[in-house]
Amino acid sequence: MINLQKIDVLLDKTAAITRHLKAFSRKSDGKMEDVELASVIQDAIELFESRRNNIVINYSNQAPYWVRANSIRLEQVLVNLISNAIDAVEHNPTPQITIAVGESLSTVQIIVKDNGAGIPTEDIPHIFDPFYTRKVSGKGLGLGLSIAYNIIKDFGGSIRAESIQHQGTEFIVSLQQGTQS
Repeated sequence: MINLQKIDVLLDKTAAITRHLKAFSRKSDGKMEDVELASVIQDAIELFESRRNNIVINYSNQAPYWVRANSIRLEQVLVNLISNAIDAVEHNPTPQITIAVGESLSTVQIIVKDNGAGIPTEDIPHIFDPFYTRKVSGKGLGLGLSIAYNIIKDFGGSIRAESIQHQGTEFIVSLQQGTQS
């Protein structure tokens, strides 16, 4: 009976991952709309259920935030940022990623922070350039942040990074506030 319960739980997880992958792989229609942020962030986090191992991802939705974006393309950005953060903390004995959301005047900020090795200061100006990467061969092409940058620019927003070597990196995405539908 316990084995059947375990199988049932695993099947539920597999179904959820499959649903998210299907939604994530859909071609975006590119339309800008008012997007509820919590569901997009939660969907992006859930895509990493099997890859997280002992990595703690802290995210708690305190208030409903709406942004002007395209939900599929925004999820692609978040998946890239979370994936990079997971790579950054893989050698940390207490790996943590924190996702926070806040607002100021007419913008909403999404912050993805890790406690990894950090990005060398001289690399920061180049991290959004196509094909720029410090990852070992086979770990990445150096396109993820460039694509994320262009998506956020298409939304009329901005993305930047702050990093302290040996302490971690913080990506700050700023988007125009949306309105609740």
